[in-house]
Amino acid sequence: MPDHLHAHKFSGHTTYDNGHLHRYSDTTSPSDSGGLDHTHTIWANTTTDQGHHHVINVETGTGIPVEGGHVHHFSGRTSVNGTPPHSHGVYNVTGVKIERLEVGSER
Repeated sequence: MPDHLHAHKFSGHTTYDNGHLHRYSDTTSPSDSGGLDHTHTIWANTTTDQGHHHVINVETGTGIPVEGGHVHHFSGRTSVNGTPPHSHGVYNVTGVKIERLEVGSER
């Protein structure tokens, strides 16, 4: 088992639906894989706009090599919320810069 975990920062905005969009920003779930054949969970609350927010809960694709490391593509839909009830699309890539976490450390 590797001596560290890693996670990626991510941020962006949802698709424009029902007359508005939402922003989001957080860090992926950690992974202990040293190669590209791993995924991360994206879980975040969006900003509150027009009196409501949404939850994003999607799995990234496997790692994509880029200069300086790797990124992960992610896409999906937010939870349904608001009036009228609706969801938004999310389509993005994680950041290249990774956060390294020591095994056994608290995040």
